[in-house]
Amino acid sequence: LENRMTRTQLRLSAVLLMLSTLALGAAAPAHAAAAEGVHYGVTAGGTFPIGDLADVVGGGFNAGVTVYKRMNDKFDLGLDVDFHYLGGTDDFEKQLSVAAGMPVEYHATIIPLSFYGRYRVPVNENITPFLKAGLGIYTIQNKADIGDYGDQFKNGTKLGIDFGGGVDLLMTPTWIL
Repeated sequence: LENRMTRTQLRLSAVLLMLSTLALGAAAPAHAAAAEGVHYGVTAGGTFPIGDLADVVGGGFNAGVTVYKRMNDKFDLGLDVDFHYLGGTDDFEKQLSVAAGMPVEYHATIIPLSFYGRYRVPVNENITPFLKAGLGIYTIQNKADIGDYGDQFKNGTKLGIDFGGGVDLLMTPTWIL
């Protein structure tokens, strides 16, 4: 038996991960606003490629861990490591299939280690939306399942930038979701 997940299974896993994260946040006890200091958290969400990458892979999901230091009432500096899974676009998989002469299924995984800055916009003592930008080292694995030829891999490491946003749900004075 092959030890891999179908796209449907991966999408379902991503949805379940996000729902369980939201449920945990909703069930958490309310705490007073976190003081200045170091904070730890887990992250999960959608990954949406842009630029040339969007021609090869479509949307996907991510999960990771983060640690950051509050510098003042609006800004943080932090470090995170994530896992991103992205499936191939239909057009790219069709191009690969024509070139190989058989069906090809493609996906990429990206594992960034990023140093970032965040701008927080506190809504209340437990919920804080934020925007972030960072610089990181990205480990990238491209995998193509080429029918009778099996799985083909291409790996690499790149330096890159990232930006995004999210919402912190305060679980304790130092732990966030």
